[in-house]
Amino acid sequence: MIKSKGYCKKYNVKAYDSLEALQNECDAVTIVTRQRHISMLLQTVAAGKHIFIEKPITKTVAEAEVYLHW
Repeated sequence: MIKSKGYCKKYNVKAYDSLEALQNECDAVTIVTRQRHISMLLQTVAAGKHIFIEKPITKTVAEAEVYLHW
């Protein structure tokens, strides 16, 4: 959160402590993380939000199958 405070001040945007907190205030989520791609995807789908994913949806075929059968 410390690093994000600088970005927030510079661009006049809000930072969130968790994905859940962000999801409570939005209709859609853009996922651009590297490590938590699939977990964030599944949480966002479960929250009923629209999703835009900049990178490949998953890193492996197994992760893609989890998403497809969600």
